Parts: sequence; C-alpha cells; structure tokens
Amino acid sequence: QVLRVIEGSPADVADLYIGDRILSVDDVAMNNSKQVVAAIRSHRPNQTVNVELLRDGDSVTLPVTLGTRPVRRDPYNGLGCGCQCAAAYRELTGVAPGPPTVAGVSNAELAARQQELLVQNRELAATLQQLRQEMVRLRAELNATSLR
Repeated sequence: QVLRVIEGSPADVADLYIGDRILSVDDVAMNNSKQVVAAIRSHRPNQTVNVELLRDGDSVTLPVTLGTRPVRRDPYNGLGCGCQCAAAYRELTGVAPGPPTVAGVSNAELAARQQELLVQNRELAATLQQLRQEMVRLRAELNATSLR
C-alpha cells in the first residue's frame, strides 16, 4: 500500500495516491513493499514501468517513468559527509572452521577490525569517538570558512 507520495516524484507525476495498493510492476505480482522496491531498483532511471494497482476497488495500470533516488545525508553529522563501514568493502577470501582465534586472529584484533570506520575523505578512524572528533573538527572548519 502506498503510504506516502513525495511532491514532484515519479509517483506524484504518475498520479499514484496514498492508499493505492500496488499489485504488480511490469506484470510481475508484488506481495510486499520489499518486492516493489526490488522491482523498481532493477530498472534504470528514465525507464518507464507499468504499475498495476488497486484503487477504490478498481484495477488501474499507470505508466511510471522512474527517476533517480536522492542522496541521503547521514543523520548524525548534518554536514553531509557520509560514513561507510570499511568492513563492507573487504573481500572475503575464505572461511576457516572454528573461532577467530583458531584462524590466527585475536579477539582484540577482531574487535578492532569490527570498529573500523571510513570517513568520506578516506581517512581511517579506529573508533567511533575518533570519528566523532573528526566530525566536530570538520564542522568547526566549515563554520569558520562560511563566516569569512
């Protein structure tokens, strides 16, 4: 079910309404919102998909020309510099049976690796506290620059 329509969005332009129930996207049945998101993401911006929906008891099919998804800003920093977990970019080369210490990785090393964070300028922050300090420094630098 459509819960929100953002003004000016492809859904708004195509006349989707709050309360519409999406039945299919390009003739593929949709049973939940995750399927709808996956179906939309499988297409490129500016492609048109046919969305069949149930509106006031009637089946309606609307052509929807997809747009680009706006970039989300990190809600913590308000600065707009995103953070990425370095672990998300590690390549898995194999899995050894047993706990990490058996594979030659200490618990301390494992814990440290899980806490690695990568800031947008690609400098590694070892702890969340270090990342927050860097954010404060960047915010102060930005404020000093914008006041000149």
